[in-house]
Amino acid sequence: MNEPSLQRRYVYHQLMHRWGRADDIVVFDSALASGPPAFPSMEIAIWRAGDETDVTVFNTLGMSELRMRGAEHSVELNLGIRGPLDPATEGPLAAFLANITEYPFANGVKIDWWERLANVPVIPAHPGCHQLLFAPSFGEDEFSWLQTPAEPVKLLYVIPITPRENHILASHGREAFMSYLDEEEIDLFSPRTDASGG
Repeated sequence: MNEPSLQRRYVYHQLMHRWGRADDIVVFDSALASGPPAFPSMEIAIWRAGDETDVTVFNTLGMSELRMRGAEHSVELNLGIRGPLDPATEGPLAAFLANITEYPFANGVKIDWWERLANVPVIPAHPGCHQLLFAPSFGEDEFSWLQTPAEPVKLLYVIPITPRENHILASHGREAFMSYLDEEEIDLFSPRTDASGG
């Protein structure tokens, strides 16, 4: 296996300073891809839920090596899910996040904060969600940028959302979406379905 690039090491060190050493780093080899890949490989660092946090965190290491067409900054992706996960759930989620890194390059588009990816057939561990929101940090302790020698890297939080949540965001805007989350006490880290079963 090749050594991680300097960019990947800088990204990981920023994340490690924040969350400590990752419990695992999974490497997805693009040699197994069906089409021409943007990246020779993609690494997914995993911080598992434990005594200090009840959220399992996945973060890409390497997407920021390339800048998407039309984007002002390179990005890395973060996905969190509440609770410890068994290998049958953790593995597909890591692969899912790695696959998302290829999407903008394969389609000549960019993804950014507050943009959505609609009609996602299957999101592992989220049967009630078929859209993705790319969001900035919603936490009080804001963490949305990684500093690297090349340039600041934007951290996009990948949030599976339900059809109702997607409708509120698309039709009524960000403030209405955030108000809805607050009023309904929705936990974005937890898999969920709309109350109507949608």
